[in-house]
Amino acid sequence: MPELRCRVCKKLTRPGEEFFPFCSKRCKMVDLGAWVDERYRICGFPLLPPEEAARSVRKDDIDPEATGDLPAASPAPEDAPR
Repeated sequence: MPELRCRVCKKLTRPGEEFFPFCSKRCKMVDLGAWVDERYRICGFPLLPPEEAARSVRKDDIDPEATGDLPAASPAPEDAPR
């Protein structure tokens, strides 16, 4: 089985170990803290300010099911199972 280095302290660790790819809970939490503190980032497109984003969305782009603007439901037939 291949051995890899812990992403935080560089100790050897193996797939299947409890905290893999980290060597310990401490290293796992250190890595999580780095994400929370925004020291790690995933590249992507810059976000628009909310006002600009609202202006850039067309009404045709909005899914009515996602916004709650659903047509009124028709009554269930009387012989429908309950």
